[in-house]
Amino acid sequence: MMQNPHGLQVLVLVLAAVLVLTWLARRLRVAPPIVLLLGGVLLAFAPWMRGVLLSPGVVLLLFLPALLFSRR
Repeated sequence: MMQNPHGLQVLVLVLAAVLVLTWLARRLRVAPPIVLLLGGVLLAFAPWMRGVLLSPGVVLLLFLPALLFSRR
């Protein structure tokens, strides 16, 4: 599923970041995709995230449905 041995930890961190960033977007009254995009860019530049590779199946099963069925 994931190529990194610490993949579950990374997945939990990313999901927690999504929750926090969505909450922050609502507090700031900004569209959540904008805040999620900025948060994703910041996470991508973290040095410990460089070796993380997610398979397309993880993206399709976990992240895409949340984006498609968001209410905003």
